[in-house]
Amino acid sequence: PVIPSYISSVIENATPSLLTLTYNLTLANIVPAASAFTVLVNNVARTVTGISVSGTKVQLTLSSPVVYGDVVTVAYTKPASNPLQTSTGGQAASITAQPVTNNVSSVIPVYVSSVIENATPSLLTLTYNLTLANIVPAASAFTVLVNNVARTVTGISVSGTKVQLTLESPVVYGDVVTVAYTKPASNPLQTSTGDQAASITAQSVTNNIVSETLYEVQMNIYPNPAQDILNISIQYPNNSSIEEIPNSSSIIRFIDLSGKVVSEKSLDPGVKEIQIPINLRSGIYIVQMISDGLTVATNKLIVAH
Repeated sequence: PVIPSYISSVIENATPSLLTLTYNLTLANIVPAASAFTVLVNNVARTVTGISVSGTKVQLTLSSPVVYGDVVTVAYTKPASNPLQTSTGGQAASITAQPVTNNVSSVIPVYVSSVIENATPSLLTLTYNLTLANIVPAASAFTVLVNNVARTVTGISVSGTKVQLTLESPVVYGDVVTVAYTKPASNPLQTSTGDQAASITAQSVTNNIVSETLYEVQMNIYPNPAQDILNISIQYPNNSSIEEIPNSSSIIRFIDLSGKVVSEKSLDPGVKEIQIPINLRSGIYIVQMISDGLTVATNKLIVAH
């Protein structure tokens, strides 16, 4: 009888627990004992829990899946009973440890979003799409800007899909916050299998801090999108005017999406309707009204020239 020859072995990304051996001839549906096969993963034995034979393929089910980067070998020792064979009785020979192609791909954790909640104004939480190992990078790996000014990170914790950064001082209502991460050489953010999160450039952070001022006002801007002139209509609480708000000194501030203040205009006492010439590039901006050092109104402006 013609003897079937071993050709190759592979583990595919879609089935990381399945090791497939290929022979050059169709095999009979005769299944050897699992002890006939020796699978090593990174030089450690991995138990074979199931075997199937179909066509030219022998599929071994492993006790646990292989991951990206694992070095795998497989060996076959021809048993006395039920050896691999063709329908005409040609028996496959034993093979020593053969390299297995590992096609399991890397699963890199991906950044999803960031937020600062009202109850914890000094805590910035980043969310990833995969569970992270409890490996904590240095604080220097993160850059937090508040209104385009660096805010020091004094503490870091990693749990589940969350990375929490403790800031040296709390964020307040209306602050524009961004966060960036530069993957460090040691202790980068990673999964339990060692897949490392990539660096991220400055990302917008959702600021859920609620205004504490009693003098929050309503600010309407139009047209929006704007081109050359922006009209701003201000309604003060209880129909009061700006001079009735104690110690008030108000400005209109324009901030781009990177957190940079690009323009400011002081408000005259008591003003309720103003026009401001637009000298900004096309894009999206945050318009804030600042009174007595507090943000009392916020709107989004689109500039389209």
